[in-house]
Amino acid sequence: MTTMNWQIDNIKGICEPDQPQKFSCLASAHTLFTSSILWGTLGPERMYGSKGIYHATLYGFAAGAFLPIPIYLLSKWRYPRLRHVYTSAYLVGGLFWAPMNLSYIIPALWIGYFSNVFIKKRYLEWWGSFNVGFPFWNVV
Repeated sequence: MTTMNWQIDNIKGICEPDQPQKFSCLASAHTLFTSSILWGTLGPERMYGSKGIYHATLYGFAAGAFLPIPIYLLSKWRYPRLRHVYTSAYLVGGLFWAPMNLSYIIPALWIGYFSNVFIKKRYLEWWGSFNVGFPFWNVV
């Protein structure tokens, strides 16, 4: 029996809004915090050790350290628009999607793409009037 199954079976009202210990089933940034606490109780060797279930995630540290280097070099030599690519923002952005099913996110991606590509190309002034806080709207 896993820890999560034990919690679901033994904590009364785990998904109810008035749960006394404030356990919730809603996906949010707090979900990551709660998961980290649970993973900590199992121990780092069991989670991230050579035979741990999340061992492959340790390669993310190397990716986060080395991924900005080619982006920087390419932006200096060949593709100056890559100056606006922030690899840390891309990598951290996935953390907020981690506990959710991607079917919740995909509609927002389509709407964002439609707004920031299709509408921006055809109606730049109208698009810019709603995106005043965006610092690069007049770059393109």
